This record gives sequence, structure tokens and C-alpha cells, in this order.
Amino acid sequence: MSAAAAAAGSFAAKESQLTRLVETLRKRLEVVRDENQQLEDMLHEAEQRSSAEQATIAQLTSELTAVRREQDGLVSSAAANAAAQDAHIGRLQAELDAASRQVAALQAEIAAVQEQHAQALSSKDSMEGGALEGKRCFRRLLSKNMPQGGAGSHPV
Repeated sequence: MSAAAAAAGSFAAKESQLTRLVETLRKRLEVVRDENQQLEDMLHEAEQRSSAEQATIAQLTSELTAVRREQDGLVSSAAANAAAQDAHIGRLQAELDAASRQVAALQAEIAAVQEQHAQALSSKDSMEGGALEGKRCFRRLLSKNMPQGGAGSHPV
């Protein structure tokens, strides 16, 4: 074999080897491009999910703020209502105390009137009893001092 043929054979072998290397690199490049496209697709999906989650977080934060404001308003309103109820209860308690004092005073007046009534009845009974006793005594005196026939002529 001549040197030119050997060189041509060596060149053909190198060319064939380079062709295989290029083909291997081309396949590998295709695989890397596919992987890169998958990674870019995954990155894009992750960015979309992240954006959606950020929007959800912002919405939930806004709702939480609104709920807290409403809760603060309700707590404030409940505190105001409780204070108003306490004041109303205080007024009612004062009215009840005043009414209780008035009832006690009226009961004392009733007891005094009842006592006066009892004394008046006792005095009346005593006076009536004394008048009857006086009338009996007067009749006895009359019957002693008058003759028997004359007792019926003076009605007493």
C-alpha cells in the first residue's frame, strides 16, 4: 500500500470516526435540547404556579385584613353595647332600690295606720264598755233610789 493510499485510508477512517462523533454529538445535542425544553416548560409552569400562589396569598391577606377589621368593629360594638347595658342595669338597680325604699316606707305607714286603728278600736271598746258600765251603775242607782213602781216610768 502506498503512502497515499494509507493516508487516504487513514483520512477515511478519521472522517468516519469524525462523522460518528458528530452524529453522537448531534444526538446528544438533541437530547440536551429536549431536556432544556422540558426544564424551560417546568420553569414556566413553576413561575405560573408561583404567580397564582402569590395572587392567592395577596387575596387571602386582603380577606384576612377585612375580617380583622370587621372583628375589631364587632368587638368595639360589643364593648359599647356591654357598657350601655351596664349603664341600663345600673339605672334599673337604682330604680329598684328607690322602689324598695318606697315600699318599706309605705309598709311602715301601713303598720302605723294599723296600730292607730287598733288603738282607736281599743279606745272605742273601752269607751263603749265604760259607757255601758256607767249606764248600769246609773240604773242601779235609780232602782235603789226610786220606789218600785216608779222604775219603769223613766226610760234610760
